[in-house]
Amino acid sequence: MANFDLSATKSYDGDDGVVCISGWKQYANGKTILLTVNDKCSEKSWTRIIDCRPSTKSTIRIKVPKSSIDENLLITAEPLLEKAGGMRQSGERQFSVESIVSCTAKDTHDTQQDILSYLISRLSFKDVDVLPKLMSVDMDRKSYDSASLIITRYTPLVRKWLITVVQTDLPQPKFVFLVPVESSMMDFEVPVVFQAGCSYSIDVEGLDYTGGIIICHERLNFEAILTLEDIHALYQKAISHAGSKSSLCRVFYRNKKPKYFKKILRSRGGIMEAYMKDNSGDPGSPINGRLNGLFFMASVKPGSKTGEPMVDSAFGGQRLLVPAEDLLARASNLYFTDFYCMKGSVHYVTLVMTSPGSDADRFCSSHLLSLDIRSRWGNPFLFYNEAGKLQVCSRKNFTVELYFTEDIDIRRYKMCSTPIFGKGHSTVGGVPKNPDCAKCNLRRPQQYTVYADTEQYSF
Repeated sequence: MANFDLSATKSYDGDDGVVCISGWKQYANGKTILLTVNDKCSEKSWTRIIDCRPSTKSTIRIKVPKSSIDENLLITAEPLLEKAGGMRQSGERQFSVESIVSCTAKDTHDTQQDILSYLISRLSFKDVDVLPKLMSVDMDRKSYDSASLIITRYTPLVRKWLITVVQTDLPQPKFVFLVPVESSMMDFEVPVVFQAGCSYSIDVEGLDYTGGIIICHERLNFEAILTLEDIHALYQKAISHAGSKSSLCRVFYRNKKPKYFKKILRSRGGIMEAYMKDNSGDPGSPINGRLNGLFFMASVKPGSKTGEPMVDSAFGGQRLLVPAEDLLARASNLYFTDFYCMKGSVHYVTLVMTSPGSDADRFCSSHLLSLDIRSRWGNPFLFYNEAGKLQVCSRKNFTVELYFTEDIDIRRYKMCSTPIFGKGHSTVGGVPKNPDCAKCNLRRPQQYTVYADTEQYSF
């Protein structure tokens, strides 16, 4: 580190003490300078940022409490670089100032917001194509339960990253990581196992070398939903469980209480409208709370050769029967979204049906796994066989449900009564999947690379 001839004196300014710093301008060379006065006893610091111009005074005054004038002070002058990625030069001189008369101290040090506002408005990087910001944070999520932060700093003032992770609907626990800055860019894998379906916020704060001043800050908000990689892993589990047995499928059907259909006929002109997906199934499913639709069943009676629907239902004693080809004509795109079970032995696979080019189709194409309805090997759940007949998986205790994303006029179709079992109606808000089933839950070993000297806290 180069040595520079910094000097400082003390003086009065009303109720404050003042440190007058000189000798910094000789090496500033037109740069923006950060001058810092550190009280080594109280560990407080006071900072000024100066644009070095010909007209700038050579002596800079920094106000400090009179209680600090008696202490040993460390004066630091740091040029803020014109080009990103270079080295910083500092001049330091530690000295003692003589005592002054006792009086009430007034803390007038620059606030964090003052420093941040000044940096944003005055700091510029010449000849380098970078945004006029002090940091950027991007997130890389390969699975719902993990996240990596790509943190980039645009100022050498940042010496540590303070990373705070909070589940937004729960004030506790809070996870805090203090990470030393080792380079201008860092890939930090957050050592937290995120819970599917929960919302989180991650705050990243850039601290100065004292650890007491926040120079920059960014917040990321996200929900731990299944990624495409997760969806594909769930799909592979469903494929393994489905087996190769299939039966003819002629109709898709929907069971509800009789009053549900009566209300649609009486109040809505017979139009059964798609509505928002609840939280049934996997809590991390991308369609939960994001996609409108109507559930239909495709599974057939065990042992059926002619495609008769299941005899009874847990969702109500009135059944709407719709020819399968009618719904496929209106919503021909098919997507895999979920594989789950609840308390019993029955497993469910959920397929989404969308109209090509619709908003629902665009959403699904980004978040779900597209299926080919003409390939039984890639889609053993619902497919056309070599003879052009629609087939549905007929494995025992395996149910294929369809989420149809369009409205439908029920006046065109037949209804019938069916026996019910269980409560005989759906549960408000949905029933989440059984988290303990090894067949339909994603479990992976958590392997994190934690940076050396990283301090971790949870409270």
